[in-house]
Amino acid sequence: MSGIKRMALLFLTLVLLMGVFAGCSSYRKGDETLIMTVGGYEVTGEFYRYVCMKNCVQLYGAEALERPLTEREEQELQSAVETELQRYFAIEKMAEEQKVALSKEDTQLIKDQLEEARESYEQEEEYYASLESAYMSENVYYEQAKNYYLNRNLFYSFKSSYTLSEEQLRQDIQEYFYAAVQILLNNRGQYASTLERMQELRKTIQTEEDFYEAAKLHSADTNRGVRYCCVGEMQPYFEKAALSLKPGEISEIIESNLGVHLIMRVQITEEAVNDQLEQFRDEDLVRIFNGQLSEIAGNLEVVYQKDHQGLILS
Repeated sequence: MSGIKRMALLFLTLVLLMGVFAGCSSYRKGDETLIMTVGGYEVTGEFYRYVCMKNCVQLYGAEALERPLTEREEQELQSAVETELQRYFAIEKMAEEQKVALSKEDTQLIKDQLEEARESYEQEEEYYASLESAYMSENVYYEQAKNYYLNRNLFYSFKSSYTLSEEQLRQDIQEYFYAAVQILLNNRGQYASTLERMQELRKTIQTEEDFYEAAKLHSADTNRGVRYCCVGEMQPYFEKAALSLKPGEISEIIESNLGVHLIMRVQITEEAVNDQLEQFRDEDLVRIFNGQLSEIAGNLEVVYQKDHQGLILS
């Protein structure tokens, strides 16, 4: 793409972005204090707060925002925040290097999404309260959406140019993929009774067929059948448990912020590979692409400002 076209696209993006914010006279800017740089990219307090709070809830549940974190939790959360920011800016860096940008349609879609969200509330205060409930501002939403579409466009470009032979794909399936079924029981605020229910259910499972039937009847998971997963795709608690098992083995009861889980490892059969070869191909291409992003992310140095006060969780 020529420099003129890139400038034109950048100008279009800025104009549309200004249009989004100009449409809301009381747009509220967040904290623009510089917190850190990641590979030279600046992270403001507004964006850092969003990433901190989102990761805290994902790791420990919303109640963790109302209590002091332990030292271990703080360290774990800090690592998760830095990892997410490194990946975020790895996408930005790869897009710059490969001269991939948002299309006119992408930018318009983001604008439309914000306008539709705003118009869905009768009161402007309700709209802002909804954003705040997700620890966001309009600016953070825009930046997240922009990064999402950049990532998508980068992947489409990668997919169209990368050659993955069937022989290599089948080798990758053996090395990087696993299959599992889970039973998930939601807590619904009653952890003790949910755990007891899972313990009783576990006693009834003696065979693989018993597990499949129990998952079909009792699991709150939207997918009650076999999941074919690529390493790094699922939540750590799920992946760690599944990979520790041999096909046919069942995990101990696992706790998460979703509820309690039982996981059974399943053999990936030749028939399953043949039936879903193109699905495996797509997942393997995602894995390879993410590996390239991770390599870039790992080289982005995280540098905090000297007066940085730590995680922002309020």
